Amino acid sequence: MQHTISAIDYALTDFTDTTSSAFLVAALRWAQEQGVWQPFRRLLALDMKTVTYSPLQKVQTLIASIMIGCRYNSDINTRLVPDQVAAALLGLARFPDQSQLNLLLRRFDATNLSQLQAIHADLLPIHEPLQPRPHWRSHLMVDIDQCGLVAGGKSYQLAAKGYFPRQRGAHGYQLGAAWLGSSGVTLGLRLAPGNTHCSRQLVDLVEQVERQCEQCAAPRVYRLDAGYGGQAQLGWLLAHGHLVLAKSATKRADRWAAKVAPGAGQAVPGQPGVQVAEVAAGPQLRAIVSAVLQDGLPEYAVLLTNLPAEFAAAEVWQLYVERQTIEAFFKLGRGVYGMDNLRSRQFSAIYGFLWLVFITHNLLQWVKRGLFGDTELADIGTRELVEKLGTRPARREYTPTGWRLLLPSHSRLAQLFVQILRPQWAQAPLRL
Repeated sequence: MQHTISAIDYALTDFTDTTSSAFLVAALRWAQEQGVWQPFRRLLALDMKTVTYSPLQKVQTLIASIMIGCRYNSDINTRLVPDQVAAALLGLARFPDQSQLNLLLRRFDATNLSQLQAIHADLLPIHEPLQPRPHWRSHLMVDIDQCGLVAGGKSYQLAAKGYFPRQRGAHGYQLGAAWLGSSGVTLGLRLAPGNTHCSRQLVDLVEQVERQCEQCAAPRVYRLDAGYGGQAQLGWLLAHGHLVLAKSATKRADRWAAKVAPGAGQAVPGQPGVQVAEVAAGPQLRAIVSAVLQDGLPEYAVLLTNLPAEFAAAEVWQLYVERQTIEAFFKLGRGVYGMDNLRSRQFSAIYGFLWLVFITHNLLQWVKRGLFGDTELADIGTRELVEKLGTRPARREYTPTGWRLLLPSHSRLAQLFVQILRPQWAQAPLRL
């Protein structure tokens, strides 16, 4: 006979020894041990009084909210505020709520934006090795791109009508980003009104990157899409001695294809249906014409570069295709970090929150590297890290030396997480 339950009763309890994210606890612990909060203490000076929470504690709460995928500030009230276990890692009885964080964002001014940029720059050389990949031949690939952030009303400060894909007539902002292709960390950002063309942000972003990489001996190669592939932008890069790999802004790539001699096209290894050939482009640039078969017809494009001849045409094409990682970052920023859900109507508040998103994204990469090393979780994607591993709950249990977090055993991710982070004890030889 099937067991039946005749009634269910409900009651309240003060039981608070649970966390909604065991990963968040581990990440905050790692950040403390690695001194991540020190640049914030040293460089960030907000014009706010400390009543219950200090400005730093509110910034830490915003970073924690991004880490676990709170796409709106209102999510903080339901996902972070009840988590007294994670709050205790920051010396808090509980996290500040949404209203406290809204107040923090509204206090950001131009000086604070410069301070956040300095914090972002201060953390990079400590945690990011800036190492080229083997097939880059000792060059460092830096991607620069721009995406639009739509403002859902007319009262957003400095929002302007501009180009936003599939949202004709929308108002908002243009977010320019610099990205390190080797390890997927952010190198810089710039926010501007929606009517700003991407090329107008290029100089500032390149200068941010050069400051970040001034101690790195590897030459930088700037990979750019067609928006930056105009004559003026390429001329500026060449005049300042930068290496560039850009898609040409030409609208008649077929004319370039007509310059390719019969039989001169080369196949790209592992890319069926792709042919490339190098044609004359001038004294400073090489032109790589590509033909990609689409529904049986060739689609032409032109890549312009001043990379040395040791990079063959097929290699140049493959290097440019790797640039898709920055586009994936924008998609991640929208879908996971809630980057397109503007947290304020004040320009400096939006700008400041984006700096925190960029800092937190880098922090997640370093936490993953520091906690998981060469284990099975080393290659976990950021989306899976935030949305799957980051939502694994745990119960806190006190031990003589600290805490033990107990995770549900039915999850494979939880099993790997515990297996990797559990202290490994080895029997020491006894000297008799």
